[in-house]
Amino acid sequence: MAEDYKNTLKYLNKYGTEVINEMKNRLTNNASGSLKKSLKYKISKSELTLTFFMNEYGKYIDKGVTGHGKIKGFKGLDKDGNKKTVNKGQLDKFTGRTYKFGTKMPPDNAEFKKWLRIKGIDKGLSFPIRRSIWMFGIKPTNFFTIPTTRRQKQFENGLGDAMALDIDAQLEKELNK
Repeated sequence: MAEDYKNTLKYLNKYGTEVINEMKNRLTNNASGSLKKSLKYKISKSELTLTFFMNEYGKYIDKGVTGHGKIKGFKGLDKDGNKKTVNKGQLDKFTGRTYKFGTKMPPDNAEFKKWLRIKGIDKGLSFPIRRSIWMFGIKPTNFFTIPTTRRQKQFENGLGDAMALDIDAQLEKELNK
């Protein structure tokens, strides 16, 4: 069946490659590069579907995470000397609402320790960094959202054209029997 849709499969491969390349370009500040390396797509030939894959934390980098909020009396400043504000993330993987860290800080796990090491940050600073993420959240990067939404119309048109070519070829094949 998939061999009958050569143009469609070719288009899905081209589109998947373009989106992955744009996402990688948008992730130039990823410290370890593990998120970049995890970006992949898969085409299901039986259903003619295109699915993108990445490390789990990529969702949080893309959509951001809302911080818990400032502790009373906290006078933290950003690098420009302005008062820090709580980032408004866009992701809640269960309810569709903004995800907000609960009462616990992000864990001091292997991925976080690896990130500290790669950045050259002393592991003794783990607590204040995790506390900052818990309080202020993570600003959204939209490295995945922008390439896919911006290309939506292009994808629909290109896929339609490719499928039309495949259907024409199939009809011609059937009529010439």
